[in-house]
Amino acid sequence: MTPGVIINADDFGLSPGVSRGIVEAFRDGVLSSTTMLVNLEHFEDAVRLAKDNPDLPVGVHLSLLWGKPVSNVTDVRSLVDDNGCFPRSLSTLASRYVLGRISKKQVRHELRNQLRAFLDAGLTPTHLDSHKHVHCLPGVLDALIAVAGEFGVERVRLPSESSPEFSTPGRRPSLSATAKRRLLRLLFGGARSRLRAAGIRTTDHFVGIAHQACLNSEVLHRILSNLRSGVTELMCHPGHIDEEAREYSSIPPHREVELTCLKDPRVRDLVASGTVRLMHYGDL
Repeated sequence: MTPGVIINADDFGLSPGVSRGIVEAFRDGVLSSTTMLVNLEHFEDAVRLAKDNPDLPVGVHLSLLWGKPVSNVTDVRSLVDDNGCFPRSLSTLASRYVLGRISKKQVRHELRNQLRAFLDAGLTPTHLDSHKHVHCLPGVLDALIAVAGEFGVERVRLPSESSPEFSTPGRRPSLSATAKRRLLRLLFGGARSRLRAAGIRTTDHFVGIAHQACLNSEVLHRILSNLRSGVTELMCHPGHIDEEAREYSSIPPHREVELTCLKDPRVRDLVASGTVRLMHYGDL
C-alpha cells in the first residue's frame, strides 16, 4: 500500500504571520494539517482563519508553556509564575514536575479548558498534540488521555521519532535536536500501548524533531521519498516571522524556509505523482 503522510504545522495562532503562513502552506503547498494554540492573544485571529478555510484540518496544540492559562489563575496556581504566566521553557516545567510542584489535577483542568475554548469557538478538532511535546511527562499524558476521553477526541500525536535523519551537506541535524529526539523516544516509551488502551489512534511513525532546524526542500523531498509503510506524521513549523512570533521564541524555527519548501514545485510534484498519500488525522 502507498505510504501515507500527515504534514502537520504546529503553532497555528502563535501570531498573525505564522497563522497566515500556515494557511498559505495549505493552500499553495503540501501541508495537510495544523494544530492551534488557544491560550495566546491571537487565538481569535486563528479561529477566523480556520473558519475562512473550512477544509483545513485543525487540531488543538495544548500548551503549558508561553502566555497565560485559559483557566482562572487561582485554579492553576502550580502551573504559573508570580505574574500568572506559564514558564517559557520545557526544562523549567519538567524540573517543577519532577520536584512535585505541579498539580496533575490542575494540569487536567487547564487542558480541559483549552479544549473547551476551541470547541466553544465553533471548531471541531481532528486531533490533539502539545506544545513542545509536554505530554512526554507521564502526568500530562494522563491528563491529555482523560480530557480526550471526556470530549470524544480519538486521535493524538505520538512524537516518538526513529526515522533516519535525512539531511544534506551543511544541513545536518544539530546535536541538541538529536538528543531531544532520543529523550522523547525514551519518555514516550510506553505511550503507544496507553493510547491504544484508551481507544485513541495515532500514526505509525513520526518525524520532524531532528529536522526542526534543517528542513529545506531537499530534506523534505528525501523524507517523502523514503517513507515507511503505514502512516507517518511529519511535524513542521512554517510561517511568516513577525514581532509577535519573535516575542515567544528568541531562536524561532526556520519558518520562512519551511514555508518555502512546503510550496516547492518538486515537492508538490512528488505528492501529486501518487508516490505518497497526503492525509490528515481525520483519515486515521
